[in-house]
Amino acid sequence: MSFIKQAIFTKLSCYTTTELELQSSKNQVNIVENHYFKP
Repeated sequence: MSFIKQAIFTKLSCYTTTELELQSSKNQVNIVENHYFKP
């Protein structure tokens, strides 16, 4: 039982970290676009 919980938890934490990385990279792209490409 604890093994299944551990696997699920690991999968969730991996998912959330990739989500956060995607969010931060999106934000960086938005900042760059706003800074350089806005007229």
